[in-house]
Amino acid sequence: MEKEQEKPEEQGKPEEQEKPEENEQKEVEEKNVLPRNIIREYAKSFSPFLKKSIGHYYLFIHHIIISVGCFVFFFSNRIFYLSVLLNMIILDCMSIVFIHDCPLTMLEKKYLDNSLVEARQKSFKDMGIVYECDHEYEKQLELLINLWSFIALKIFYIIIMDMTNIKLV
Repeated sequence: MEKEQEKPEEQGKPEEQEKPEENEQKEVEEKNVLPRNIIREYAKSFSPFLKKSIGHYYLFIHHIIISVGCFVFFFSNRIFYLSVLLNMIILDCMSIVFIHDCPLTMLEKKYLDNSLVEARQKSFKDMGIVYECDHEYEKQLELLINLWSFIALKIFYIIIMDMTNIKLV
């Protein structure tokens, strides 16, 4: 009988088991640890090169957009092309207002740690032209508003020339 009385007491004591939370945490840690292999080693070694390549891609896109925009502005007299250019500038202005930076500039900074805007600011500073404000988006907006104004003036000029039947050669 003494043995029977001891059993209920032993059964009433909680056994020292690992908590389910600790087991889950160990399983998660084991799943997060990936074995080393050659593909991961190569990926780590190419990572800086890949990052710079992506950054140069965004820089190239930025240069292409600026170059084609300048080409259209200087050499096109078609109102449709100039209107498309105006719409692109308006979209860029809206993105600068909403996120306080140009999306391509943000991507350049992310991957190259500098951008066209910073290079332009440095060249202005070297020439002695210094802005009073420190906000990048204000400088970008000023530039884009000036571009928009020039394009809009060119469109108005073309419309006036068409209305007065003056031929542009």
